Amino acid sequence: MLIADPNHLLHEADQISAAIATAEAYMATLTTKRAEIFCTLENLTRPVCASPAQERTFIRRGFVYLGDIFRSPTYLAIYLSVLKRLWMSFPEKRDAMAKEVSRSAYSRRYLARDRNALFSGMSGEWTLQHSTLLCEGWYADTNVNKQQIRKILSRAVSAAGLKWDEDVRVHWNTGYTAVPK
Repeated sequence: MLIADPNHLLHEADQISAAIATAEAYMATLTTKRAEIFCTLENLTRPVCASPAQERTFIRRGFVYLGDIFRSPTYLAIYLSVLKRLWMSFPEKRDAMAKEVSRSAYSRRYLARDRNALFSGMSGEWTLQHSTLLCEGWYADTNVNKQQIRKILSRAVSAAGLKWDEDVRVHWNTGYTAVPK
């Protein structure tokens, strides 16, 4: 039974909104993790071909990271997976990558050590809804589109000392592409 006190109702509505935002953030994290697990399982269970020199795999959406092929269900999954690999491979360059990526942003930082530092002037609830934990001590903006993702990833790759479209190559769903294994 609802209590007719408006202050109580507003307080309860705020608590429910906060719980929903937290659940949505967890769902985004779990969806990304599930996609990574499926990609890893696919790589682990792929049959071995008799002639590896001619072996090719077809990728519709995903990326190649230092020769390893990863399929991803969404652009956001590509974005977060590439960033996580860069963050794990080059921990000493995290600050440089974050600075380079945020260089063209107007009112936000795409990567930050503090979740609240990602967006200036936005509420904590909004920030929680539009960000995710990248790795221990680092957060990523998840309110990004394909064009922003392309710019962010190319800058992060360059700041890590790798070459975009060589060391890291993204396939954006433009049809199946043959990729050497």
